[in-house]
Amino acid sequence: MGIKEDLEFWQKKYLSPYCLKKCEKLCCSRKKTKVLMEENQLREAYGLSLDEKIINNDNHILTETQTGGALVYWVSIHPTKKQPHCPAYEPGTRRCRIEHNKPRMCRDYPLSLENNILRLSSKCDAINKDNPVMERLIEMSRQYSLRTELLKDK
Repeated sequence: MGIKEDLEFWQKKYLSPYCLKKCEKLCCSRKKTKVLMEENQLREAYGLSLDEKIINNDNHILTETQTGGALVYWVSIHPTKKQPHCPAYEPGTRRCRIEHNKPRMCRDYPLSLENNILRLSSKCDAINKDNPVMERLIEMSRQYSLRTELLKDK
């Protein structure tokens, strides 16, 4: 396995269980979060059929764009009391309704790997040196001789 596969494994085995059981910050409901979603992901999140129109609402502002010839949407999340989360977030289970087809940004969060630098989001509770979830990630970064940086998210 390579570093990308190891990071994916770490996220599934260590990070996801932490998020579901212990985290209260809910990255899925942070103010002004933007998520890039493909049309099929957005339709599934909203429960829309192919003939139903995708529209803005009080809590999600959609911006269409083309990426590699495919129609994608920037979903700007603006939490409200009525709908405080991403359209794909299921509060009862604390899971993503489209877990099997989760947007890439969501799958990768809170990590980004580029040029042997592992960047970690400071907004994520799991990214805490005293957190046991981090032990394996720190081991991995040493094993692959990666430099780590803590990003001060806005």
